[in-house]
Amino acid sequence: MKRLVIEPKFRNTQRSTKGLHETLMLIRMWSEARTIGNLVALLARQRILQAIVTHIFGVICGPTWIAAERSYMDHAHRENAASNFSKAIQSSSVGDGLMRQSATVAKWTPKEHVENLTQILGNFIKPLNATAETRRVGAVIAKGARWQTEFALRLASAPESLGYWAHNWCTPGLQSLLDNPLLARAARFIVLTSSYELQRSDRNQDGSLYAGWDWI
Repeated sequence: MKRLVIEPKFRNTQRSTKGLHETLMLIRMWSEARTIGNLVALLARQRILQAIVTHIFGVICGPTWIAAERSYMDHAHRENAASNFSKAIQSSSVGDGLMRQSATVAKWTPKEHVENLTQILGNFIKPLNATAETRRVGAVIAKGARWQTEFALRLASAPESLGYWAHNWCTPGLQSLLDNPLLARAARFIVLTSSYELQRSDRNQDGSLYAGWDWI
């Protein structure tokens, strides 16, 4: 069992789209890497991938957030763990709104989470304008709140899917989270708390990195 206790060490990652892209490439490499197929190897890879995602949100949201996230993961079983964690979102209206829904959200699909978080944070999300790179591949000139919310939730729950889903909008999407860490914190809070609640009920993860976050 000691082989399951893996604590990856990360070099300092630049708080930029370039630094985040490099880390996403690391996630893709690990998610596509072959294992010997036994449970120990699969769980070890999962722990490494989850550690990389934690690192990414530490880069985006800062050291205060990463300390709160780690504290929650270590003490999620405590009665007030989620409530204390919600304070790290740094918006009482958003945190309180998410806590009021905590009894039901664990049963939602990823798409339902997207719709709900878009409603909660819509006023905090500015349109994401196309760049020279994105203009070359289509007529879309901006991405709205719903797209940015799904981007944030995918990064928080299934980052290996991000490149295939966002395509040339991946760099603007990362920049939008760097500019709006509130969205990043809220998305990560939803993923971690809902996943924990599902794991408590022994729900099958369907191969997803976090329980209940199998994007279809």
